[in-house]
Amino acid sequence: TRAVAMRRGGGGGADRGWVLEHAKSGSALGEYDFLICTDKTAAAQHRKDLDRELLDDFVQPASAVPSVPSLALMVAVEQTRCGFDSLLLEGHPTFSWLARDSSKPGRRQGGGVECWVAHASPDCAKRLLKSSRRRGGGGPRGVREAVVRE
Repeated sequence: TRAVAMRRGGGGGADRGWVLEHAKSGSALGEYDFLICTDKTAAAQHRKDLDRELLDDFVQPASAVPSVPSLALMVAVEQTRCGFDSLLLEGHPTFSWLARDSSKPGRRQGGGVECWVAHASPDCAKRLLKSSRRRGGGGPRGVREAVVRE
């Protein structure tokens, strides 16, 4: 279930909870005492479904946190016989983690196909993005070319 809208609940006083709403139907998914948001882009200025006044205490300090470049690759392959659904690669020069996306609820593929996601390590992502800019490519095409060269 994807919740996209958050609003203060209907109770009285300043301590009323948060209501999460279903992304498609708009129906309330429940009222909660606390809402924890860990991704600063979740409170981005372009979001029309968020009440700016209620989020300023989060947005202001979160905007001061530097972002780390990230690159992800998704591939579809014939079904593997891997004995794991995810793998953390600490200290690997290229990848930080791999995950069988098809193992997540609701994401199973048919026809013997699996989808895997590979996230570049922070250093690799920085290197590839810098390489794409240095060659004048920037943007998705330049990054793709830098990945292929690597």
